[in-house]
Amino acid sequence: MIAQHGKSLTVTVELVDAVDNTQLWGERYERNLANLADLPTDIASRITERLRLRLSSEERARLARLQTHSPEAYQAYLKGRYYWLKRAFPSPLPGSPPDFGKSRDFFQQAIEADPAYALAYSGLGHYYAMAAANDLMRPQDGWPRTQAAFQEAMRLDAVLPDLRVGLAVIQWIDRRDWAGAERELRNLLQSNPSIRPESLYARRLAAEKRFDEAIVQARRAIELDPLSIRFSSALGDIYYLARRYDDSIQQYGQALELDAADVSVHGAPREHI
Repeated sequence: MIAQHGKSLTVTVELVDAVDNTQLWGERYERNLANLADLPTDIASRITERLRLRLSSEERARLARLQTHSPEAYQAYLKGRYYWLKRAFPSPLPGSPPDFGKSRDFFQQAIEADPAYALAYSGLGHYYAMAAANDLMRPQDGWPRTQAAFQEAMRLDAVLPDLRVGLAVIQWIDRRDWAGAERELRNLLQSNPSIRPESLYARRLAAEKRFDEAIVQARRAIELDPLSIRFSSALGDIYYLARRYDDSIQQYGQALELDAADVSVHGAPREHI
């Protein structure tokens, strides 16, 4: 749970056993917004300690390293992710504000605040990839900008997991290298627990009409993040494409329980990313 009071932010974190719903650990963090950038590292370290996870020296170094020391860059990046995940594309549907473009603006603000912020460049790359894949800009304009943003992110942090997801998107959508994209996503699923692209992998499988495999991955994504309306609606899309219409209707209903006003769930099923 997150609550903001003026320039202070309170974050309450609970670790719950998924089997019996008992609380294993809980802690409350209070931070000034100016010191917000180190909060994710603090939380991750405490959870790792609580679970007594054995991390490699490389994993510990990555966990300890901050992506940015600029609170302005970090806050702008979080806002960019928020609007990117909303995917409120320009649409004739009532109540559909074109908020998606705000994600680009905030990612660019993050880069201006910290030109060495790899995650902000990766976020900008994901914006352009989504825009190019969904006819929000001409592919001949969008994909080169996608590539440029990801190349800069790679220069700054070549092993950034979010970057590897983006490279898989380029392989899949722009280069039509479906096998390469699947290989990249599968390797990421196996090698890096810090980011889990099951939903994207599911869409990739569904595009090849491998619906049974896609449904397994989409369900796994929901298990990992049951509050994600994107993951929930993705499973609805896959059921629809598999012509399992009753399951699709039921799944869209579950997505709308998370946010009844989400315009994208009310729209047509999507085969894009």
